[in-house]
Amino acid sequence: MLRELNFYTDQAKMLEMPKRFQAQWKTFLKVANDVLSRPLFDTAKMTSLMSELRFCEELQSTIHSQSKVMEENEALNIISKFMKWALFEDCVPWENNAYDLRPNVPIMGEYSAVMGLTVLCAGMIGTIEQARARKIPEKYLTHIKRCFHRSIMAYYKANRSWGINEFGWNIMVSSFVLYKIGKYSFNLEHFNIDAVVYRNKKTSEVKALSLPDYEFNFLGERVSNEKAKDIGVGSFVSTFNETDEYVEGTYLLPIGFAVNETVTLDKAEWEKKVYPGCVTISFHIPTAIDYTPESIKIDFKKAMRFYKKYFPEMDFSAFYCNSWLFSPQLQILFDERESKVVRIQRETYMVASMHDDSFFKQFVFKGEELDPKTASRDTRLKRSILEFIEKGGTVGGGKMVLLNEDVNRIGEQPYYKKEDFLKIKKLYEQKGLL
Repeated sequence: MLRELNFYTDQAKMLEMPKRFQAQWKTFLKVANDVLSRPLFDTAKMTSLMSELRFCEELQSTIHSQSKVMEENEALNIISKFMKWALFEDCVPWENNAYDLRPNVPIMGEYSAVMGLTVLCAGMIGTIEQARARKIPEKYLTHIKRCFHRSIMAYYKANRSWGINEFGWNIMVSSFVLYKIGKYSFNLEHFNIDAVVYRNKKTSEVKALSLPDYEFNFLGERVSNEKAKDIGVGSFVSTFNETDEYVEGTYLLPIGFAVNETVTLDKAEWEKKVYPGCVTISFHIPTAIDYTPESIKIDFKKAMRFYKKYFPEMDFSAFYCNSWLFSPQLQILFDERESKVVRIQRETYMVASMHDDSFFKQFVFKGEELDPKTASRDTRLKRSILEFIEKGGTVGGGKMVLLNEDVNRIGEQPYYKKEDFLKIKKLYEQKGLL
């Protein structure tokens, strides 16, 4: 079976497994005999965990019976153990970036939901033990367990069968790396932006430079290579070069846009602070909270103390977020005097990233396409976005960083410059988008 189960065989397609997992699959094949010789989970430990999670008898019975089905079916056995290995054993939990590895519903059908849930529960046995080994207080773990349980019950309510909602998100939840600290949730994460952020050693000024060969349109929005042919007059490609003495590259404004300007930084004067692969604290913003600069300042300080205490080996350098709330177009559409979102944007360094409207589809329009002819307009936000699109504009999610050193400066707009904003706003006006 292992010889047959290559990356693109029908069996491997039982998982939604993007190309980036091909190397991990090859690594798995080297250790597969050992992994497959072990049960998916220890029965006694699973029973104890399910009791902690307050699973009802029916759900506990379903998990145990599903594990037997997977053990007895050769293909399911391999796939389920590969999933557990890839998600929970091949890396430490907080380094897990396999959020798009999941059962392939069209192919697996009835097995997909409960199999995914069973694998996550199997992984939780180890991750909760690791969290307790760090002496993380039980109140944080209890919150994680409740979130996991709510996702299961939401799935059951909608489908009248056992599974779990938002599988990718619950990989992170079941890894016990997502901690609610104050009003916000935080997790350690590798910086995932194609840019490098520098800080001047004397003045504390911060500048971000794009890595090379990325396409930007006339407005300074980063576009995919497929769209590069259509980005028109004024488009440009980023550059980046580094020597022992200096670094130079395309400048990324703190408001989320690139400009066709090359900035040169003397490495004796500028310190590299954030770069792809470095450790950051990612934060997540729940709905229906008092989302203000004051609240994030308080909770960012709490998060820094938390991670320094319980993850002392992690040398994190900044806070990081990837969300529609940091869409650079929002500041074009709304004034900071009337928008809490824009006020908080201006407390951070928004880094130009791929222009993609998927966050808006998911979180603002709740699955609707951003089509002015069909999308709902029941909120001011939706109406403003759709009117902007009707004029030819597009919206995309955004990414931000806030250096550790600048947490105390929240409320002072440490990176924002009004002249940057006016420069970009003028480009939108020239395009007739405002």
